Amino acid sequence: MRVIMQKAKDQSEHSIKVMQEHRQITEFLDKTISQLKNLSQEESAKKIKKFLEDSIKHFSEEEEIVFPLALKADAM
Repeated sequence: MRVIMQKAKDQSEHSIKVMQEHRQITEFLDKTISQLKNLSQEESAKKIKKFLEDSIKHFSEEEEIVFPLALKADAM
């Protein structure tokens, strides 16, 4: 991430946002999963579905934004 920030500063803002989403993924895995058993089946299903939809979006953004920018910064 630092390479991107140093070498492609003008294009790294969105990349940083995408990378910060890793925190949300970790939080879901560390905290939310263990709490699902205390929720209704419907509410648990909604939380899981949202997590999966957000994860798919996140990984697509990584492929489209972060990885190419990292390669570009590495080539500089």
